[in-house]
Amino acid sequence: MAPFPPFPMHEMTKTEWVLNNPEWVSVLAASLFGFVTIYIIATQAVLSHRAQRRQNDLLQYQLEYARMQSLNIVREKVLALLSRFRTPLGLVKQGIGDGPWYDLLDAFYDLYDKVQTLDASIFSGYYDGWYANLDCFMDDMFAAVANDSKTDGRNGTCPTATTVRAFKEAESKWDPTNITIEIKTAIRMTGNEFYENWKHLMPVV
Repeated sequence: MAPFPPFPMHEMTKTEWVLNNPEWVSVLAASLFGFVTIYIIATQAVLSHRAQRRQNDLLQYQLEYARMQSLNIVREKVLALLSRFRTPLGLVKQGIGDGPWYDLLDAFYDLYDKVQTLDASIFSGYYDGWYANLDCFMDDMFAAVANDSKTDGRNGTCPTATTVRAFKEAESKWDPTNITIEIKTAIRMTGNEFYENWKHLMPVV
């Protein structure tokens, strides 16, 4: 009986050779596991970095919002006091009795005291040119009021003609109408700029 012909030899591919060697299978498995692990860690790091950056942005947003609000509250207070002061000032310049004069003094000292407490370094931004003008206006008005209190022989007139003239000169020089406009502009523009800078964090309504 003739022997069976030998089976033809099949040359192993590299893939088959690797799969038939447990050591290489272990190496491949370990490499794949390492790659997946590195990918997961890298993804978590990116997500963590984004989350941290957003958290920092939110903190900065809160700090800047609080600062803007506090400054605008002060600006609104100054604006209200300035408006309250200018009403009796207009009457006094018209020579309408003593009542407006005492109202003017009360309103003036309230505004003057408020301006004296303001920090020039804080109100020195692009929209705070009003501060220096208001401070100078208050100084000139204070000098006029102080000089009036030293004047004798008023003949029942409050204030004296010299004081009224000093008031008019101070108004002409420092323009409280423009100061009022500048304070309103500062309130509006700081709010607008804050919105433009942080609108990406604000909820959509």
